[in-house]
Amino acid sequence: MVDGELPDQYSAGSGRRLEDATARLVAVLQEYTAALLEMRGGTGETPELLRRSEALSAVVVDWNDRVGDHTGTWPLLLRGYDDPGPEDVEVPPEPAAIESQVSVVSRWDLDVVDAAAVVAAGREAHLRSWPRDGGADADVAVPGIPEALYAFLHERGEPLLDLPGVEPGGARLIVVPDEPLEPFTGQVEDLTGAVTPPTGTVVMSEVWVSPLGPPPAPEETG
Repeated sequence: MVDGELPDQYSAGSGRRLEDATARLVAVLQEYTAALLEMRGGTGETPELLRRSEALSAVVVDWNDRVGDHTGTWPLLLRGYDDPGPEDVEVPPEPAAIESQVSVVSRWDLDVVDAAAVVAAGREAHLRSWPRDGGADADVAVPGIPEALYAFLHERGEPLLDLPGVEPGGARLIVVPDEPLEPFTGQVEDLTGAVTPPTGTVVMSEVWVSPLGPPPAPEETG
């Protein structure tokens, strides 16, 4: 076999490559399973879980390729190997008619006077939302103020998501401003420009997308 050239199908060379890939797959799969059985589902274990999953995925893809080299067929329909047929395409449901729309916009500026208290509250909120986690997991999940705000807001939830009769869509940004913020004046005419994200670094974001999409354009009359 020339360097870089694949061996013929069902040959001794392709068979040896398949045997080697199978041995690697079995070894990595056994290590992966043993590691998972030692885990308890804590957030602090996530980096190791992701690392091991990536390593296993690479070995599975290699084994699938070696089977393909040997037989010309691929036993695992991995992502990227198969194109979905018409029967595999999910047909979205017909959207409900939109009767009207309302936009609710808000902005909160938080002057952090006790960062340790904010982080501690965020870690406590994280532990209530994820009861399997322990203190070390909360330290990993909530290392600073942005993550503490996310954990606190996640625990409280978004009440508009539970409002009957609507399909809400929205977004939230947590921004560290470049310059000190001017306090709100309380005058309604000053709020239009104030209720926008300040110039700064976006440290965390969330988005909720309505499945209904924009309302239809009004028909012209004349």
